[in-house]
Amino acid sequence: MFWYDHFLANGGAEQVSLQISQHLDITVHTAWADPALFTSLNGHERINSHNHAFKQHKFPTWSLMSFYRSQKPRTDAPYWLLTGVFSPLMMINKPKHKIGVIYFHTFPSFVHETYEQLSASHGRLKALVFRGMCKLYTQWLKKAVAKSNRVFVNSHSVQKRFKQYLGIDAEVLYPPVEVGGLEHCPTKGYFLSSARLEPNKQVELILAAFEKRPMHTLFVAGGGTLLQEMKAKYADCKNIHFLGWQSQSQMKTLYNYSKALIYLPKNEYFGIAPVEAMAAGKPVISVAEGGILETVTDPRCGSLLNPGFTMDDLCHAIDTLSVDDEEATFRQKHARQFDAELFYQSLTTVLTNSE
Repeated sequence: MFWYDHFLANGGAEQVSLQISQHLDITVHTAWADPALFTSLNGHERINSHNHAFKQHKFPTWSLMSFYRSQKPRTDAPYWLLTGVFSPLMMINKPKHKIGVIYFHTFPSFVHETYEQLSASHGRLKALVFRGMCKLYTQWLKKAVAKSNRVFVNSHSVQKRFKQYLGIDAEVLYPPVEVGGLEHCPTKGYFLSSARLEPNKQVELILAAFEKRPMHTLFVAGGGTLLQEMKAKYADCKNIHFLGWQSQSQMKTLYNYSKALIYLPKNEYFGIAPVEAMAAGKPVISVAEGGILETVTDPRCGSLLNPGFTMDDLCHAIDTLSVDDEEATFRQKHARQFDAELFYQSLTTVLTNSE
């Protein structure tokens, strides 16, 4: 039995979930999936949405918590594979004879938001309620972890956060990166941004840099809550092209012919996109923090900006980027250490023989 929190966007965790379902040849259950988005994606037929419309709830976090805490599925499956940060709460209800494995794609950052931070953005009453929910979530999650056979996270960065904030020990299992179809092709000269257009992904900083650098071309592949706003704001920039959501095959083509990937999320948990770019032999411009420090580990992989980088720093990285075929070969070899087959070998072993 396999569950993932929800399918709201075409992000890395969603793609990994679909890949796992295809590899294990099982359905991925979820609280809710956006039908407009996922009917167009490869593997969407494997998603079983339970149509829990948590986004309409006054407290969506509580809605997801209570939904998963109350789930007691009847299944003959020999294992429970629960991924995300909410579906693992189901593990509390796991029968003793079932194998239980949790895989965290991310860290539930809401658990360490202070009352002061919450009250400033949501008001005092909601802050009090939310802090209470966070305490309950932490209690439930620790119970769920205690009933699991194995607990994995997708990077050492996430591993440290679970230990620091929740006192939870977890093993690192890097997510699967499908490198097939990614190859080093002659560049067509464009820079690529493949992150979702959300505030924490900082795509707007990339757009602002290319507004200042009209001699360089940027392709923006992906959607998000900021898409329409950004399209309107940069409509006069003829060097910026918004492509919207792309299929996996389309994304691989974009990587293959790009000049470089620019990827600037805040303290990213892992970051599959830089590995995909390197698998296509392309350099990466990113930020030296979080999971990026585990993938972009050599100067030949690209350029890492300091976390407090300025717009001038970003523009300089774009202007001075060099493309070297010998370094491309290094990047492709480097990316193979995250090949999906390594992930599936480990996961299959765990699901069939977990202590």
